[in-house]
Amino acid sequence: MLIVYRLSDKEILFNSGKSFVEPEGMSDINGKLTVIERVGGDPEDYGVYRLHDIDNAAQVEELLNAYNYTLVFGDDESPVGFIIIKTKAEHSAELPEPGPTPTELLQEDNASLWYENMVQSTRVKSNETEVAGLWYSLMMGGI
Repeated sequence: MLIVYRLSDKEILFNSGKSFVEPEGMSDINGKLTVIERVGGDPEDYGVYRLHDIDNAAQVEELLNAYNYTLVFGDDESPVGFIIIKTKAEHSAELPEPGPTPTELLQEDNASLWYENMVQSTRVKSNETEVAGLWYSLMMGGI
């Protein structure tokens, strides 16, 4: 895993993630060039922090499960580790519950209309049955 940060403000700009081909991460220059393509600058403007995907597997997993993290720097201004500020699980727990999708809203409306139609149809049939009963009684000399 290769992490590229800006030297001036220590902002993390790129994390290469895990690689089965290069467990130590891409080369420093390729990581820096990836950042330069997006934000500009020179390779000297950026620093790197490297973790080996296999040798540092626990730390790599921590970073992969991190929503927000920052690098920790030593006295010589080089990165010596990282601090997890918030995990992805913590971030997900803070998000509001998603509302119904447009499809779910249409399904609700459809069910409501179907129910109203069914109730109306039942009332009409009930009235027809009542009228038929009255007509039969009338014809049979009842009423």
